[in-house]
Amino acid sequence: MKTHKTYNIGMLQVKAYRKLQLYFESLLSKYDLGLPEWALIGLLRENQALTTSQLAALLSVKPSFVTRTTKELAVKGYIEKRIDDKDSRLIHICLSSMGQQRADNIEREIKKSLKDYLSSIDKDALSIYLNVLNKIANLA
Repeated sequence: MKTHKTYNIGMLQVKAYRKLQLYFESLLSKYDLGLPEWALIGLLRENQALTTSQLAALLSVKPSFVTRTTKELAVKGYIEKRIDDKDSRLIHICLSSMGQQRADNIEREIKKSLKDYLSSIDKDALSIYLNVLNKIANLA
C-alpha cells in the first residue's frame, strides 16, 4: 500500500472541500442560503423541531450562531419559533410550511444536480468516501 505524505492528504482534503463548498454555494445562492443555513434547515427537516441548544450541539457551533442564523431564516420565511406548551421558557424552532416546501424543492434540485456533477465517480467509491467522512467527523 502506498504511503501518502501528510501535506498531500491535507491539500486533497482542502481541494475537495473547497470544490464541494463552491458547488453547493452556487446552488444555494439563488435561494439566498449558505451552507450553514442549509445544514440547519436539514436538521429541522429531519427532527421537526429543535431548541437553539440542540441545534448548536448538532451543528457543533455556539448557540449565538444559531440564534443569529434562525433570526435570518425567520425573516426569510423558512422557519417559525414556537413556545413550548409545558415550559414557556423553551422555544422550539421548526420549518414553516413555506420553509418545508422550499426545503423539499431545494433538496430535489441539489440531489439531481449533484448526481450529474459527480457522475464520473463510481457509486461505491462515493459511498466509501461518505462513510469515511462520517467516521472522521465522529472521532472523539
